[in-house]
Amino acid sequence: MSATSKPNVLIYAEPQVSAQISEAIAMPHNMVPAPAGPLAPEFIRDNGPFHAIIADAAAAAVTMSLIQKTLRVCGLSIPTILHRNGRVLNRDVLIAAIRQANLNAHGHTSTGGSRPATSSDADQHRQQHTVLAVDDDPFVLKLMAEVLERDGYNVLTAANGVEALDLVRHRGASIVVTDVKMPEMGGMELCRAIRSDETFGVVYFIMVTAHSDKDVLRMAFETGADDFVPKPFDKQELILRVRAGIRTVNLERDLFRRKIELQKCNAEMAVLNTRLERLATTDELTGLLNRRQALVKTREFVDLAARYKVPLSCLVCDLDHFKQINDTHGHAAGDLTLARTAQAITHAIRSTDVAARIGGEEFLVVCPNTDIEAARALAERIRVAVEQLAQNDPQHGAWATVSIGVAQNGPHGQDPDVMIKHADEALYAAKAAGRNCVCSAEPVLTTAVTADAGGN
Repeated sequence: MSATSKPNVLIYAEPQVSAQISEAIAMPHNMVPAPAGPLAPEFIRDNGPFHAIIADAAAAAVTMSLIQKTLRVCGLSIPTILHRNGRVLNRDVLIAAIRQANLNAHGHTSTGGSRPATSSDADQHRQQHTVLAVDDDPFVLKLMAEVLERDGYNVLTAANGVEALDLVRHRGASIVVTDVKMPEMGGMELCRAIRSDETFGVVYFIMVTAHSDKDVLRMAFETGADDFVPKPFDKQELILRVRAGIRTVNLERDLFRRKIELQKCNAEMAVLNTRLERLATTDELTGLLNRRQALVKTREFVDLAARYKVPLSCLVCDLDHFKQINDTHGHAAGDLTLARTAQAITHAIRSTDVAARIGGEEFLVVCPNTDIEAARALAERIRVAVEQLAQNDPQHGAWATVSIGVAQNGPHGQDPDVMIKHADEALYAAKAAGRNCVCSAEPVLTTAVTADAGGN
């Protein structure tokens, strides 16, 4: 027996457990490891045909639900067996499935007789449809099953709606041909139960009943039935209506697959758009806004301040002697200094403030609803926080101090560039005053300079 003629068994298990299960089966087969989680549907659909599935019983609540939904959506009927710690549950069912798969792999059909296997046969197996026949009359149920099996369908049978619902939930079905009135649960109740749960996938309902009352038919279609066959049914009519239902199921499943693909493309596009927006608006090194986005935000704050007549201030911060850090310690050390300085600024400001990197070692902080005095206090907190970086991590040896200029917007609003320009002028005053200090514009006020300001 060649490897290609062996049936494929899809398994969800650890490698050592897979080996135990493979020995337990003791029949020719190909054990195919399967990915768990959201990759399972695509794997099952694209790498088949699979003749049996083995899954960890401990993970059945999640894994098996996903597997069964995938099989229903893809129109597949595959025996599914659980295992626990390598021990196969329902081993007889699994061996029977693999034995039948071996016959199919060698060109034998499930109904006896033999013919050469073709690629179209494999496609037909992959797209196999299951028809569920439901009727409380054993004679009618047997006749219906025989007619459908002769037309090449995999047929399941149930005597009432309760049995049928359990079969659809655990085995799946493309078509349900059901009587309307049955004990325990009738056809309409069965249809309503399946239609109310989208995890059942695409199911085509054909009602079979002796009732010709228009009200009964109206209720059946309102419940979710797709077609109707009178009872006693004509064999050829039943076959034709089931075939029409299969075409509808195939179309709906194709639409579903396209919808999933479209949703996947949209999700990928949304991720890309988010990344592009981040790249367009933020500074890659520090994670702060870039200069262009900072000016956009500042203009918005200026308009709001003018509308509601509230103060608006900004801070322009510049690291002292930053060029010496790059020249002495290298650009990697300089990048680390910039990133840590940005973190110190972010931790010092309020959630309503906006911080940005607007130049090589220059930062801008815009403070809505903040007057000049409050802005100066914030600037002093930032100055101290940056100064303490060297104390918290002395081994880096490339920390810098910061000089800060502060300005407040005019009472009637003004061009944001003017406010930033005034803060920039105050920054130059802070540099001239010895660095590592805060100065404010109009009038220029200087805070206390630290003892080593002149040295930095």
